[in-house]
Amino acid sequence: MFRITRTLLAVAATVAIATPATASPSTKKDSLERTVTNITVTDPTNDILNGVTHGNGQGQSLAVGTYVSDRILLDFTLVAMEWPESATFGTFSVPMRITYQAGGSGGPTTYPFDMALQAGGNQVQVAAIPASYAGVAGPGTLDTSVVTITIDCPIGTCDNSDGAKYKAKLSIVVPGAAGLDGLSGPEIWVTIHLAHPDPVQCIQSYNFITDQTWQFDITDTLVNVNGKKIVSTNPYGQWSQNILIVNTCDAPTDTFDVQARLDPLFSTNPADNPGNAVFTWQSGETVSNFDTSSFTAKTKNGVSLCIGGVSIPGHSSFLMTVHNGINRGAPVPASPGTFYFQATVSEPDAIACAGAEILSQLAPVTYTTK
Repeated sequence: MFRITRTLLAVAATVAIATPATASPSTKKDSLERTVTNITVTDPTNDILNGVTHGNGQGQSLAVGTYVSDRILLDFTLVAMEWPESATFGTFSVPMRITYQAGGSGGPTTYPFDMALQAGGNQVQVAAIPASYAGVAGPGTLDTSVVTITIDCPIGTCDNSDGAKYKAKLSIVVPGAAGLDGLSGPEIWVTIHLAHPDPVQCIQSYNFITDQTWQFDITDTLVNVNGKKIVSTNPYGQWSQNILIVNTCDAPTDTFDVQARLDPLFSTNPADNPGNAVFTWQSGETVSNFDTSSFTAKTKNGVSLCIGGVSIPGHSSFLMTVHNGINRGAPVPASPGTFYFQATVSEPDAIACAGAEILSQLAPVTYTTK
């Protein structure tokens, strides 16, 4: 649905521990613990955090800010039709600490040592700042690393099918000679799933009535009568039902059918071929203010109120207009009242406009008779 190209951030830095606590004599290895905090996404509407877990297998739910000594897994969903070529997906922080452990066996931890956060991943990547810690001298709280998640999917290199996923990991690397617990699963994993949006989420639709020049909205009217028969509408005798459908996503919409349904007291004008009462238009813009100047590709459709096989390119618009007028000579309706003009978008079918309804809108016009 929406692909925004952003600058890839991948910077490594080295810091030293300022004032660590002094290790006490111990016969047990100290423990490296970590957590995640400040999880943010670039687009909260389409970038979704599914949850944070820790451990192996399915993992156990982990409350943000809770320290653990095993692996941490962050699971996200990207709602889009395809992976972006290059984008910053989000960030999170990784506070770490080394906890002194007294008693037991296994030998004490040897200080000082250097520690690094090594990134791994292709389509999904992570980069930590700082990415290394020099001269860790003893138990205590370490600086917090900020991790940036990016997506790198040049066109044609990634699986854009619904449900496709890619992973990246951040490994915490400490020299084996240091002797430190909490390194059996020293990774932080990031998984992003691609979820295609519901087609309706990409569509904005409008159904409204104007005069045939598109200059004046018609929301109420006066029906002129002569005795028990309708003569005309006033001030505009010829109307246009306008069905505007906008694709707000990057990818083209799925194919669908569009149908206009006039109020029973109205008919197309002209009412028979070879005249044309129905026209369709295309615009390469996401029209929201009905700027008719952007509609350039016009197609004549006779008097057919059903247009089948419509597909709208990404960030483009489709317009269907139906010229119509009230049925002169028809019986006078009860007054006051309301005329209803319906617009329907449906799934394609062997019989056009007979498929399952995707959305429907009514354009009401109130009236009184005179």
